[in-house]
Amino acid sequence: AMLAYNATGLNLSAGYRYVDPLFSTSGYWGRIGNWLNPTNIQGPTFRASYDLSPNLGLTLGGDYFTAAKDSSPLGLDANEDIKRALLGVRWGLSRSLNLTADYEGVFWSLNGSRGAGSGMFHPTEHYITLGTGYNLTGSTLLRFNYQIGDFDGHGALSNGAGTRSKFNAFVGQVSVKF
Repeated sequence: AMLAYNATGLNLSAGYRYVDPLFSTSGYWGRIGNWLNPTNIQGPTFRASYDLSPNLGLTLGGDYFTAAKDSSPLGLDANEDIKRALLGVRWGLSRSLNLTADYEGVFWSLNGSRGAGSGMFHPTEHYITLGTGYNLTGSTLLRFNYQIGDFDGHGALSNGAGTRSKFNAFVGQVSVKF
C-alpha cells in the first residue's frame, strides 16, 4: 500500500510493504541492498524528492522491515530487522546531460542462530553510486554509473561471509521508452 503527494517540485510517498515468507514467482519485485526479491518482510517505507531548481534535485528515503511471520527459511526470523537509508542528488548540466550521486545504507539486526553464535549481530552494507545520463533522443537515454560498495559482516557470518568485502563497478546502460 502506498500514498503519494505530488506538487510542483515536491514528491512525497509513504507506504507499507508486505511480502509473505512463501511468496515466489518469476521476475523481480525488489531488493534491499544485495538481497534480491526479499521474502518474509513487512514494514513502512518513505520516499521524498524536492527540486531546488529545475536543474538541481534532492531525494531521501527510508525503510524499516521486520519479519512478516515468526520464521522463514529464506527471509527474516522473529526479532530480526532491516533498516535502509537512501540519499541522492541530481544535477542537470544541460537539457540532455545530468549527473547523479546516490547513497544506500542497509543496516541488519540478525539472530546469532544464523551462524554467529549467541546474541544479535549487525552486518552493514554501504553503496555510493556516481552516474551520468545523456539523452540521445527524447526517448533514448545512455547512462554510465560507477559504484563503490562495502559489505561488513562484522566477523559474524559463517561460510567466509563474515569478513569485510569491498568492490568497485562500472556499468553502462541504454534505455528506450516506448
